[in-house]
Amino acid sequence: MPGDEPHRIVSTTPDTAVVFKPAVVQTPAIITLVIFTARFVAGLFRLVWRHPVALAAISTPAGLCLVYGWRVALLLVVPALVAMGAWAILDRPTFARWIGWRLVAFGRWFWIYRRRWQPVMTVAGLAQREHAGRFVDALRYEPCSPTCPNWLRYGVQPKSAKPGMIPGQCRSKAHKPEHLGYAGRRVLVSRKWSNKTLAEHKQDRRTWVLEALGQVDEPTDPHRYVWQPVRPGDPDVAPIGVRLLRSIAERQRWRAHLRQLEELSATPKAA
Repeated sequence: MPGDEPHRIVSTTPDTAVVFKPAVVQTPAIITLVIFTARFVAGLFRLVWRHPVALAAISTPAGLCLVYGWRVALLLVVPALVAMGAWAILDRPTFARWIGWRLVAFGRWFWIYRRRWQPVMTVAGLAQREHAGRFVDALRYEPCSPTCPNWLRYGVQPKSAKPGMIPGQCRSKAHKPEHLGYAGRRVLVSRKWSNKTLAEHKQDRRTWVLEALGQVDEPTDPHRYVWQPVRPGDPDVAPIGVRLLRSIAERQRWRAHLRQLEELSATPKAA
């Protein structure tokens, strides 16, 4: 141990005790301050990004109390709480989605996870394993190559498609835990990059279809549809099963028309 006196060591100065002193590297204080400041800023940014509603609910009344006093803060906070309560009574699903469940998530994270399980998981190394497990589960359904079956989730036919392909059951090593984080790249580079966005590709397909039909590409009226929120139990809205079947039938009709146009475009025109 540091400071102990070793024995059975020959020294040229017998009257001087030989004491073990480990090598100590002194880090400048400015570097330590920069590291701790960067960690604090990163943690604060992560907290604001994950729990904006809860932080706003805590920081807004506190800021009003510091700036205007507790009386003004009370006059401003009470009507907001009454409005939130009315919102929760009139439209409970929407309130739970935007406010309620976010506050519950923050409370569970702060009171249960940080207070009870985070120190134990950090010491045992379970936090890194849990993060790696979530990462593997997320990459399980992401495409890893042009032949990956996961392209079926996005409506894209994989290269050299075979019967029996199921998304999430790719046998490539990119989805295996032992190859996670090394021995490969996590981002696939497209060598046929067209430098176009999805909207531009959609416009190209629209232009090709209109040219095949012999129609003029006229700009669409943005006000031709009226968008209104649909409440649960609306009689004008069909059940979800009927809507899904209608969407599938519409897609099949579009694909049939597209095949007809492709056949017409491939047929040479008579002179």
